[in-house]
Amino acid sequence: MLTAAGMVAGAALSGHPIQFLWQGAVHAVRAAGGGWPSYLLVGEFQPSSGSLQFLVCVGLIVAAAGRHRDLGAWARNPVAWLAAIGWLLGLSSQRFWFDWGLPAAVFCLADLLETSLVAGRAYSRAARVVATAVVAFALTLAVSADHGRRWSNELWRLYAPIYAPQNRTWLPDRGGVLYNTDMNIFYLGVYLNPQMDYRFEVGFEPALLPDRDLSELREIQRRGVSDDALGIWVRRLRPIDRMAVLRSGPAPKITSLEWYSPMQGVWMGRLPRVPSSAPASPLATP
Repeated sequence: MLTAAGMVAGAALSGHPIQFLWQGAVHAVRAAGGGWPSYLLVGEFQPSSGSLQFLVCVGLIVAAAGRHRDLGAWARNPVAWLAAIGWLLGLSSQRFWFDWGLPAAVFCLADLLETSLVAGRAYSRAARVVATAVVAFALTLAVSADHGRRWSNELWRLYAPIYAPQNRTWLPDRGGVLYNTDMNIFYLGVYLNPQMDYRFEVGFEPALLPDRDLSELREIQRRGVSDDALGIWVRRLRPIDRMAVLRSGPAPKITSLEWYSPMQGVWMGRLPRVPSSAPASPLATP
């Protein structure tokens, strides 16, 4: 009820309540798929792997807690059912698991652990301290580990050098478009320069793009952002436009464009410059 009231209030404050609600509904439907393969969608809409390691952990905790608690009563707990349903739906879209299933599962596990810890008070104080230290150490290693470059990847994904003043000529001119496949480029650009005088091909959400632009973006993504696929955008590029390609190694082999790398893993492309007396628009500073 409160959620519905908040939606109505927000729609009324927008000044365009019908359009606000309609856009929200269309956004949800288009962002969740629209007939495109799931691997082309944002990470949270892709299927979950099933979290096998988490399930093993849950099984061990349930087995240990079963000695001290009636698991039948716990199985009738609606929060436990929410965790199970969230996990099941997460096999279709992991957003169900992360938003519903995982928080509910953690709550249930905390309840089971509390039961086990209270029942295990007979253990010596030293044994409890050692057990706590081991768990804390394991948690620290698990969180801080750079598994799959989950932390180091973010060091170069900040994209700040793209917007440095010395690279201004490699950004779109006034009224131009920056063709990009990564929303993070847009987010940081808007943060550093909210008064920019150009647009981004991909902004807050690809689903907000017109049908033609969305189809072109998905086709480029489906073909692995290859040089051949980028030709779709190259044919649309104007002298005032630019292209940002996330790629390590040499520049894309698109000879009709000039290329420059402002930072590792990013290449900026543009049509060959024609001398002009028109001054470039200044770069606003944050």
